[in-house]
Amino acid sequence: MLKRALSGAVLVAVMVAAILGSRLSLALLALVVIVGSLYEFFRLAALRGGWNRWATTGLGLVWIAGPMTLLPLLGTLGGGYYPYRVLFYVVLIWINDIGAYLVGISIGRHKLCPRISPKKSWEGFFGGLIFTAAAAVFLGPRMTGLETIPAWGWIVFGIVLTLSAVAGDLTESAFKRGAGVKDSGNVIPGHGGFMDRFDAMFLSLLFVYLLAQTVISFMKIHKEGYVIIRRTILVWVVLVVAAFAFLPCAAGWGIAGAAVLLCLFTLRFFREPERALVQDEGAVYAPADGTVVIVEEAEVKEYLGERRIQVSIFMSVWNVHVNWFPVGGRVDYFKYHPGKYLVAWHPKSSELNERTTVVVDTGRQKILFRQIAGAVARRIVSYAKTGETVSQNSQCGFIKFGSPVDLPFSATGRRDLRQKRRPDDRKPNRRRPAQKLSIYLISYC
Repeated sequence: MLKRALSGAVLVAVMVAAILGSRLSLALLALVVIVGSLYEFFRLAALRGGWNRWATTGLGLVWIAGPMTLLPLLGTLGGGYYPYRVLFYVVLIWINDIGAYLVGISIGRHKLCPRISPKKSWEGFFGGLIFTAAAAVFLGPRMTGLETIPAWGWIVFGIVLTLSAVAGDLTESAFKRGAGVKDSGNVIPGHGGFMDRFDAMFLSLLFVYLLAQTVISFMKIHKEGYVIIRRTILVWVVLVVAAFAFLPCAAGWGIAGAAVLLCLFTLRFFREPERALVQDEGAVYAPADGTVVIVEEAEVKEYLGERRIQVSIFMSVWNVHVNWFPVGGRVDYFKYHPGKYLVAWHPKSSELNERTTVVVDTGRQKILFRQIAGAVARRIVSYAKTGETVSQNSQCGFIKFGSPVDLPFSATGRRDLRQKRRPDDRKPNRRRPAQKLSIYLISYC
């Protein structure tokens, strides 16, 4: 026991020194863990037998080397180097392990996965989860500097970390059981090998990095996502509990992993990045972030009753879905139209689909734009009110889960279209009729 305590203290001191030292020292720590873990993994694969060399190498790179390379990158999210954010993650891993052990040996009665890890219990799992979530709420704002994240956000972080860490632990236990060994190695006296000490990081680093990238890079979650996110988390928890209650252990963890990815996707979809509210009376800014799919002359029957150049912007599920007023002025017209849910690229979607129409009078011209529902996007939110004065680039609404936005311009004006376009996107038709009008498309991916 003394040997285990001393070696554990040395390991903690080395890790803390490497994390707080510099990006280079942290990268060297990650490299040592990767090399040592891969050596032990290949040894276990040889003892297990039945695997070819390419399968073993591929699995080792995907399961061990890939996620561990994210450890140094975790501290660089948001620019610069934030060592205490990496330390925060590592401390939560330790707290989860300690909490699960203390609760498990005290009241553990129901086995978690007896055929893989007989000593792990459900009581220990939930004990570790509670310890981790509580520590995340208390330590998160203090160690990371991300004080704007609400308590429920830190709880989600703790849940994601616990599920993925335990899944990584069980995966390593399955490999050891298949190889017929108790420990993956003996490099750390009293603790075993590299894999025994860092197995919880192999999977959790991937999920935690994705979650941290969403939160740190975009920080704010839009208010339209609060209810959906809460419902998603509730469904996720019920689904995972039911899976573990009625399905084999491996299937339960597979569903848990899919549920975590769904939660991460939902959080990312409702992100609201900081946007510079640039105002330029001579420009019309895009009301949506996405891809220009159509630039053509069309008859605008509603309100205007004339032909205009129509610019259609498509927002995929990966784009920011906040909509913006393209110009400043007085809202002269607003109308909601119930309708169908044709696919966004259907030529009649602008006329037949559910949509809102907004007209803003700048004093010099009237700009009309539409929010249009699609086959997936069936919820349009508009903040426009007839008669109110709005600022250019202020929020005008939100469309949930991908849809087009139309912006018709005067057919007698000259257009200068600037857009951010992927190489495989269809080039818009660029007709250039007499007075200049600039359109700026700013994409937040």
